[in-house]
Amino acid sequence: MTGAAQQRGGARLNLPRDLQAVYCIARMGAVTTQTIGNLFYGSPHTARHGMARLMKLHLVRTFPRAAPSFPCWYAATPTGVRWVVAETNCPVSELRVLSSLRRVNLGALAMRNRFWASLILAARQNETVALSLFRTEAELRRLWEPGIPLVPDAMVVLGNATSPERHATWFVELDGGTERLTTWREKARAYRALRDGRFLYGATDWELVVLVPSLRRGRNIALVLHDGGAGAFSFIAVAEELSEGRALQPQLWRATELATMPNREPTDALCHAPVNRDVGTGRPAVGRGISTERSTTIG
Repeated sequence: MTGAAQQRGGARLNLPRDLQAVYCIARMGAVTTQTIGNLFYGSPHTARHGMARLMKLHLVRTFPRAAPSFPCWYAATPTGVRWVVAETNCPVSELRVLSSLRRVNLGALAMRNRFWASLILAARQNETVALSLFRTEAELRRLWEPGIPLVPDAMVVLGNATSPERHATWFVELDGGTERLTTWREKARAYRALRDGRFLYGATDWELVVLVPSLRRGRNIALVLHDGGAGAFSFIAVAEELSEGRALQPQLWRATELATMPNREPTDALCHAPVNRDVGTGRPAVGRGISTERSTTIG
């Protein structure tokens, strides 16, 4: 970015944070100050000032709100994406430019991004676990092959910081409480069939985690997964309990156990999954000319 572009309307770039923030926004598609604030600014209030400055630099845009009480969503502009690609040499396919939110499921996007941000925060605080890879549904769709009956909402690979060749692979399903249980029965059968040694988006040894809005909803889905034969490798988590940097805490129930013992306390965690060796994690998420510090990992 040229010197003139680095200063517009009294706003100046703050590197490397601005580059990391715009990359993160473009990776996530659209974010609120709640998400971006926790990662880079310390608070939503400070994040609002940061977003206003990036908007003056034409790197970030916002969208009209139906009411003042609704959260403000921010997305990277084409200029912002070009800048990130030029500075980091990351593939442009990793980044998204949204011109409208009309066809975006904001509830699902908020749930996914909150979980994603929590994973990043948790990895910063954990010396033995690193977020090696985070693939969105859009990225998984590009890897889809005929015969695969579903596309998960996300794929997460957690690496072992002391043994980089060891990692655990999770597929993530987001449930907002409105999906019919008949759909979950179909998913349970599909995941059970794919579990039998077949590659699923590059992985043969993986676990499934379902994020739900409430424990009551989680129990219903756990019963369906258990009855469908997918309970042994599927886990349930209340989305709220894995937010705000708590993504690696023992807040997961194995679906079979929750289905058969509904009053059981959660004891499992994402970082307690069996280690796998069948998925290459590729390059670090944010190590492309920005910073190789683990605290900047976006996935």
